[in-house]
Amino acid sequence: MRVFSVVLLLLLFSLCTHSSVAVINAASVVGEQHQHQQQQQEGLNDVKPVTIPLSPIVNKPVEKWTVSDVEYWMNYTVGYAEYSGFVRKHGVDGPTLLAMDGSDFEEHFPIENAMHAIKLSAHLKLLQGLCLCKTDDASMEKVVDLWSYFKKENFRVWVVGITSFFFPRLSMLYTFFFDDELYRMLLGVPSSPSSAMTAAAAAAGVGTPTAGGKGGEYDTLLTTPSVPFMRTLLYLICLIFAPDLFLMVEAARLVPTNYIIMPCCVLLFLLNAYREYLFFYFTYKGSVFSPDTPLYKKIWFVYSYTLFVPPILFILYPIVPFTLQCILLFLLPVGFILVFIAHIFIPLDPSSEEGFQKGSENEKSD
Repeated sequence: MRVFSVVLLLLLFSLCTHSSVAVINAASVVGEQHQHQQQQQEGLNDVKPVTIPLSPIVNKPVEKWTVSDVEYWMNYTVGYAEYSGFVRKHGVDGPTLLAMDGSDFEEHFPIENAMHAIKLSAHLKLLQGLCLCKTDDASMEKVVDLWSYFKKENFRVWVVGITSFFFPRLSMLYTFFFDDELYRMLLGVPSSPSSAMTAAAAAAGVGTPTAGGKGGEYDTLLTTPSVPFMRTLLYLICLIFAPDLFLMVEAARLVPTNYIIMPCCVLLFLLNAYREYLFFYFTYKGSVFSPDTPLYKKIWFVYSYTLFVPPILFILYPIVPFTLQCILLFLLPVGFILVFIAHIFIPLDPSSEEGFQKGSENEKSD
């Protein structure tokens, strides 16, 4: 019995010992975990944020790139670090890069892989397309002086422009059929930067290199503004029914080029439109011509005094000095406006003057 009691006590003691050891081990594990968490938290507090340096070519115009910028572009944008040494060797900066094409890389760089040449050419055309978009946007915002444009485009301003004072439909017809550049300048929609970039990427392997360093077809895709069909239709409708109003709107757009002549042109086209519609109205009412008047006499009556203006302008434009052309360009719209005002306020009909005199005499006799 005593032996059994001793054995039982030993078992109980061993159980208590194991339980104590387990509790101690569990407590130590919990303590270690807590200590590990504290160390992790302290480590997180000690971690400094990683700063990624900004690319030196971000928001920097390509024409202002240095050799280091072109080297960065070659290393990280194109991804061909093996050619960066040749960028430094040849001193290729931004303007030089824009003047290059794909064949220049093949000639001056040790390119043996055809895919490298294609990729370099594509990235180069993307850069050129981006610069072209920014140049177009800047040129749209830049105001051109009227006299500088007149000196550069003498025929367009002297012959076509002055003819529009007398025969607006003739000027619009000439522009539509024979002056595609002026027509697109008036009605064209410039390409957005995204579409121009897409065109540049599409033309990367298409354009034929020219002396200027860009592909001919590539230049056409980017520099030629497109004229939507609805604008062409509106142009033709205005040509028939409202040529002076169309030219008035275009002259109003050009007011910043000259704040003296262009407002006079706006007023002149507005008065011409008013005079034309008034003439058509009275002709429709039968107040201008007799019913038996032939059509050719009506046309001759309206345009006979200005019929020879376009050929005279065409003959004289290479002869008349530029200074005299500028003076006439200023005097013509001002003179037309003064004559129109005189027709409104000064009675030129002899019968109306006689009636006015008789009315005055009757008032005096009364």
